[in-house]
Amino acid sequence: MRSRPLLTVTAILFVVSLLAAWPASAQPAGGTASAQPAAAIDRGYIPPDAVLAAVAHPRRVLTAPEMEFLPIEIISAAGLKELGLDPVQIEEVLAVAEIRDFKQPPQFGLVLRFAQPLRQRGLLPALVKDTTPVEIDGKSYRKGIRPDDVSLMRADERTILVSNDDLLHKMLANVASPQPGPAAKLLGQASGSPDAAAVVALDPIRPLLKAELQKAPVPPAFAGFLTIPDLVVSAEVQLSLLGNGGGSITLRARDEAAAQQLEAMLNALLDMAKMGIRMQADKMAASPDPVEQATAKYMQRTGGRMLDMLRPVREGDHLSLSSKGASAQTNLLAGGAMAAFVLLGRYESSREDARRTRSDDNPKQPR
Repeated sequence: MRSRPLLTVTAILFVVSLLAAWPASAQPAGGTASAQPAAAIDRGYIPPDAVLAAVAHPRRVLTAPEMEFLPIEIISAAGLKELGLDPVQIEEVLAVAEIRDFKQPPQFGLVLRFAQPLRQRGLLPALVKDTTPVEIDGKSYRKGIRPDDVSLMRADERTILVSNDDLLHKMLANVASPQPGPAAKLLGQASGSPDAAAVVALDPIRPLLKAELQKAPVPPAFAGFLTIPDLVVSAEVQLSLLGNGGGSITLRARDEAAAQQLEAMLNALLDMAKMGIRMQADKMAASPDPVEQATAKYMQRTGGRMLDMLRPVREGDHLSLSSKGASAQTNLLAGGAMAAFVLLGRYESSREDARRTRSDDNPKQPR
């Protein structure tokens, strides 16, 4: 796929974030003198139709005293070698995405703001090779040669844009004449100063999402969840990596009544997952394999409690789930992974049962 270089850039930035989240000593770090912080990225880069908007502050985290044992020298060297830029110097990252049709990949864009002026040549060589120099409104940038190649633009000496070309034009137009959409407003309402925050606004894609869900072969046991797009307005995530750490996930509903319906659905999903864990544990406990027997004991000991940690707290028109400290975050991640695994298994099992029922009702239908 021609867009693989953009995915590579995103993957490297994601790895930087994962390294920053790794538990570290709270001793002072050496050799990380901070440059003068750059101004925040203009939120006008978030177009009105954006579905996703996310912001992160890599340098703040990577150069914090708590992160003394992170291999920032290796991160810097690898970034300069592979990307022509130093990830540790990234003050802020703004990511935006648009979905115009579920049959096509999302339009995706990054705005990177650095602590130091960028060098003039050698930036993102893997992406530059698939671009050609052009101009927009008298400003030069490098346009992707093919429709799925990304475009690059140096907005100023510290800021670069990496984006699908159509979305790049929309981002620039909105900076010139701001029209804040749902995603920009939600991101602006993030409380405090989290190290990373992301919002998903459903308004721009609600009709598309509902149409796709109506076409999906959903088992009867899951049919009630087709109403979720009518209930949810947005999803918001905040993450703090320094100090005691902590994070939160918030689902905002249309109103308080919708929040109550959403709460009942999520609790029903968790109850289904708990039942699935019990069934799977009972099956594995009867196995002659000692590893499967041990897995059954683990599931019986922790499965229900981990899933209970995922039960949201409803307050007015929104549901929230929060954690503080590395252990709480680890438990939440483990619980979420277990719930997703079990629910996916139950969903596939329900689909298979429904398919078999249809085949029995219509013997001529091929299996």
